[in-house]
Amino acid sequence: MKPLDATLIDATKPSKWEIRFEKIPVLGRIFEYAMYQDRIRPIVKDIKKQLKEREGIDVRSYWNNDDWHIASKLFKIISETIEWKPSMFIPDDPCRIVFWAYLDCLDAVDAQEMIEDEFKFKFSEEEIKLTNNFTMKELVELIKWKSNQ
Repeated sequence: MKPLDATLIDATKPSKWEIRFEKIPVLGRIFEYAMYQDRIRPIVKDIKKQLKEREGIDVRSYWNNDDWHIASKLFKIISETIEWKPSMFIPDDPCRIVFWAYLDCLDAVDAQEMIEDEFKFKFSEEEIKLTNNFTMKELVELIKWKSNQ
């Protein structure tokens, strides 16, 4: 199974109008958000399609037992906060997709807080920045390491 493709996320950039509207209080932000939603809609659709194609596949077989214990808890958190359904991720999936808060930037913050509560540790600011370039496997490794400190 191929990891989720982050090419579209990496390639998308706000238009000059999005950037301009973002600077206008209230009404400008409404227009900017509508333009953002139009821009990301095909990306979200593509990711959901990739996840849908994984239905019926035992993603657990891609994880070793120790990692699955942590990954399954992460999937529950992701499903509740980010709303990727089904939450069927493999070790090579990029965290920048898995934790992409496409609906509301607070979703990623909620997910971070729930992970910290679940595993009883706090991420440093540097670790949060680094996880954007992590795979799910690397995130699980970080959680194992921080949980054992």
